[in-house]
Amino acid sequence: MIIEGGKMEYKDIINWSTRTFSDISSEKKRVYRYPLQHSQFPFGQVISRVIDFPIGLSVSDSGHYVIDSTGWVHFMPKGFIELSWVPKDGCPHIVQ
Repeated sequence: MIIEGGKMEYKDIINWSTRTFSDISSEKKRVYRYPLQHSQFPFGQVISRVIDFPIGLSVSDSGHYVIDSTGWVHFMPKGFIELSWVPKDGCPHIVQ
């Protein structure tokens, strides 16, 4: 279900898989950073993937499944070198 304007909440997640999703709706933004592996770019550069208003997280051996508040599911494959996030105002920095 894709919801315009980002109104989806954790309780709205429909999960027919065997994956378990944790509530990360206290996060305002989640950023995954990966090493850039391309011959045209100098060593040491990274690319960032930003997910605004994530609400659900499932961790597997192959990576992270993240659902955002518009209903998009993002698969972030393992291999990231950094994961960072910022909580919403008044929410805890660490929830798990």
